[in-house]
Amino acid sequence: MLGALAGWRLTKWWFGRSPISWESDLGIDMSLLAFRIGDSSFGTDLERLNADIDVLRVKARKRGFPFPEIAQGFTTVQSLLPYLTRVSAHLGAGHVAEARAAASQLVSKPSAGAVPGG
Repeated sequence: MLGALAGWRLTKWWFGRSPISWESDLGIDMSLLAFRIGDSSFGTDLERLNADIDVLRVKARKRGFPFPEIAQGFTTVQSLLPYLTRVSAHLGAGHVAEARAAASQLVSKPSAGAVPGG
């Protein structure tokens, strides 16, 4: 009887919670990737890191966000950090329009991401 009651309460809680929004989910993914890039070292599995970048690129584009490319001057994984950091911060705060604007700005000028507020 107690197990059935506990199961019922858990099910009610699980289905009653609010789902994570897509913008929050994308922001978390960007933030985690920025952390992994910042924490990367000589022993980092670059194939896995590049695969994760590709997956995030697809996910961002599906939501209408431009994503940095090598042809635009992003030649190292570290060059993605300003983009990932700023866009994820806006997404985490729920500022989708500002996140898109920052993404567009940072994709067109990779070096501008290092300037605070720029």
